Amino acid sequence: MKRTTTISGTNSMSNEDFAKFIVESPLYHRVRAVENIDMRQPAWCEIADYCDKKFVFKCPVEKSVQTFRTMPFDGYYDGSLMYRSVEDNSLPDGFDEKTKLFAKTFSLTGECQSCGHRIDIIITAFTDMEWTPTTAGASLYMQKIGQYPAFSIEVQTEVSKYLTEDDLSFYKKAMISLSQNYGIGAFAYFRRIIENEIQRLIKSISELEFDGVDMIKQSFLKYETDHQMSPMIDALNKHLPGSLTRLGDNPIKLLHQQLSEGIHGLTEEQCADKARHIDALLSYVIKVINEEKFAFKGAMQAIQALRKS
Repeated sequence: MKRTTTISGTNSMSNEDFAKFIVESPLYHRVRAVENIDMRQPAWCEIADYCDKKFVFKCPVEKSVQTFRTMPFDGYYDGSLMYRSVEDNSLPDGFDEKTKLFAKTFSLTGECQSCGHRIDIIITAFTDMEWTPTTAGASLYMQKIGQYPAFSIEVQTEVSKYLTEDDLSFYKKAMISLSQNYGIGAFAYFRRIIENEIQRLIKSISELEFDGVDMIKQSFLKYETDHQMSPMIDALNKHLPGSLTRLGDNPIKLLHQQLSEGIHGLTEEQCADKARHIDALLSYVIKVINEEKFAFKGAMQAIQALRKS
């Protein structure tokens, strides 16, 4: 019978976080599934606890986004992912007798709820602390270590249309690097993209309609003459459109600051995190610019049509 109690701890991974882990996490990027595990209390977590979870993914067969559900690989799971009984002080299931660390690998299958197509995912779970009868505060982590077929690298439509051909190539290389957990490479590619695209982003903002846009236009024209980026960034700080001030900071300035960030002092994981943050912020800025342009164009067309009627 499947146990209904899940492993004791705090901030356990939600269904939404687990779906994000399945869809977005590259291979070997670890995520924390449970933290503050108290081994002094009865605790367990079964592989079946990660079955029947929904996630949204582009089906390779239907070529469209569909709902998938996780299920045991080949209909089978091998019992407890982690189990601890307080009846004695014996080593809990899944812990290595020599290292006293927990580590277990298991497989899940994601099945498309529309056509039945399946994708296979191999996951390893492990703790960050040795087990003792009084261990408290440990965390359980998960990593994807394999998936078939491999998830394809797809670029958001707004991003692919906005970037130049060269920078779109860099973007795809950055995303491939992230999928293989090469954080330093991904961060380097994104820095190259920012270096190339920062002027185009500011020029695009100067073509929008908002209070203060004339100051940005003037600063951009001056930049084309003296190539001094700092005064143009300062102008943005004072006259950023409202659609980009909702973040509480200047996203263009934050992106530009990444060009001065050193790489060699950062780990692969730190660089990977920075690359993901840059991707999210860059995509957001491009999306806002496109939406503003579309809204302005639509409004102008409406004005012209009403004037003629």
